[in-house]
Amino acid sequence: MCLQRVMRQKEFEVTGLLTSFNRAKNCVSMHGVRLELLEEQVRQIGLPLYPLMMPENADMDKYDRQMK
Repeated sequence: MCLQRVMRQKEFEVTGLLTSFNRAKNCVSMHGVRLELLEEQVRQIGLPLYPLMMPENADMDKYDRQMK
């Protein structure tokens, strides 16, 4: 819903989605949404997905290094 609102306002240019995934479970780290579902959602929206595949028990140091 937030993405939809931002895209409608045209104040920002959304060029893609960066999302972290649990590599072992193949789902979004924070909400458990499966990679396949998110891929279909971004295909419908027309944006590229930039998946950040994280190890299952990544600590903040690993997360920060991967983000860089």
